[in-house]
Amino acid sequence: RRSCLLPDERISTEKSEPNAECSEPWLWSMFDGWCAEVETNEFLHALVRLTKPQFVLETGTWHGIAAFAMGTGLRDNGRGSLVSIELDRESHAVAQRRIRDKDLDGQDQLVCGSSLDFVPNQPIDLALFDSDLNLRSREFEHFRPYLAPGALILFHDTSSTHNVVGNAVNQLLVDRTLEGFLLPTPRGLAICRYTLRDD
Repeated sequence: RRSCLLPDERISTEKSEPNAECSEPWLWSMFDGWCAEVETNEFLHALVRLTKPQFVLETGTWHGIAAFAMGTGLRDNGRGSLVSIELDRESHAVAQRRIRDKDLDGQDQLVCGSSLDFVPNQPIDLALFDSDLNLRSREFEHFRPYLAPGALILFHDTSSTHNVVGNAVNQLLVDRTLEGFLLPTPRGLAICRYTLRDD
């Protein structure tokens, strides 16, 4: 097992138990039990490379793996910036060291504080909601006025193991606030597009 993004990082078998969406979670890998799966982080890097966002927002930095993945994509694109928000001071400090060590200070700004207190100074082209499970739908509503038309919106932990996130995302899809789908990864990942509607 290895990561093409962080080949020197120690990784292990994904911790998740089989669930309704993913019957073989051991096929996936993880850096630790709190950040997204290795494959999800590699996908985040590829998504940033593919879509060329100008501004990316992440909630729930943890140890900065996703911020690294997306920040590297921005650096490879030659444009764009990322703000990642983490409430826990120790996790924020770990993430800051990672970003500094990887020379991503020019792309990534790590904020220590509540996501619900943060006000972006530019439209959000891509948002990843990966903080406390019970906060993510409130975060979406908080940042909704700052979303660019057609912004990509991702929610981690949408599997049936984490009903609170999956149910919130499904409601946004039913209400047609978002268009998208849920990937059957061990912890679940929703990939959505924000569209302003007149009806």
